[in-house]
Amino acid sequence: MKSDCILSFVVLSWLLSDYVKVSNIATDQMLYTEKDIEASMERIETVNFHQETEVGGVKFWCYNAGHVLGAAMFMIEIAGVKVC
Repeated sequence: MKSDCILSFVVLSWLLSDYVKVSNIATDQMLYTEKDIEASMERIETVNFHQETEVGGVKFWCYNAGHVLGAAMFMIEIAGVKVC
């Protein structure tokens, strides 16, 4: 895995586009623009709910948090020990 960021697809699609859509601040004060979003896409890897992923010996998978539409909780397993 060569990505710098791992997100669920639902969170990724809402997170990036909503900031630009709902931002009421001046363009020169925005944290990122549509161009920044496009440039970052090659560094982001999405994961599906319940898809197990391993990075550097650490396994993790996300599942529905239930409190916000699209929100995820992560189960992490390190050396056989699972933490949520």
